[in-house]
Amino acid sequence: IQVDTDSQGNLAVVFDNAGKSKIEGVELELLWMPLPGTVVNLAASHNKYSFQEFNDRDLMAAVLGRNEIIDRSDEAFPVSPEDMISLGIQVAFPTSIGIFMPRIDVSYKSDIFMGLDDGSYTAYQRDVELAGQPSYTLVDARFTWSNSDGSTTMTAFVKNMTNEKYRNGAASVGDSIGTFFETYEAPRTFGLQCRHIF
Repeated sequence: IQVDTDSQGNLAVVFDNAGKSKIEGVELELLWMPLPGTVVNLAASHNKYSFQEFNDRDLMAAVLGRNEIIDRSDEAFPVSPEDMISLGIQVAFPTSIGIFMPRIDVSYKSDIFMGLDDGSYTAYQRDVELAGQPSYTLVDARFTWSNSDGSTTMTAFVKNMTNEKYRNGAASVGDSIGTFFETYEAPRTFGLQCRHIF
C-alpha cells in the first residue's frame, strides 16, 4: 500500500508491486493436553522481512509534476511484526452442577511499521510512535460454565485485561501531508454471554 498521484496530480492511496522481497524465519504451533480437561495452545513466529527491490515515486516531486524514482528497499515491511507469541491455557472442571472452564490468553507482538511512504519510514526510525505501533502484550480471560449436556452455556470474560492502549490500524504519510491517521482497539472490556440450545 503506497501513496501516489492520480492522472490529475491528486494524492491517492494505491496498491503497487514492490518488485522483489524475501521472508526468512520460523513458526511454531503447539497444542498440548498434559492432563484430562487441560489444553495449552502456543503459537510463536520470528520472521525477517526484507525488500530486495522496491522502487517508488518521490511524492514531493510527483506533487510538483516531476517523475523521480527513489529506492525504498531498506525499509521494514509495513503491518508485519517480526515477532509474535501467543499462549492460551484452559482447564475444565466437571462437577455435579456442570462443567467450569477458566481460560487465559496472553499474546505479544513486536514493533509494527504502519507507514505508506519514504518519509514515514524516516519518522519510524526516529521514533516508532511517529509512524508505527510499539511492541505490546495483551491479556484476555474468560470463565465458562456449561451444563452436563452442553445445551446451556454462560461465559464471563474480560478482554485487554491490562487496559493496553494500542493501534489496530494506522496510515502514516510523512512525505506529502505529514499526517498519521490512527484507529485504536477497545480498552479493557467486560462482558457476559449466555447461550441455550433449544
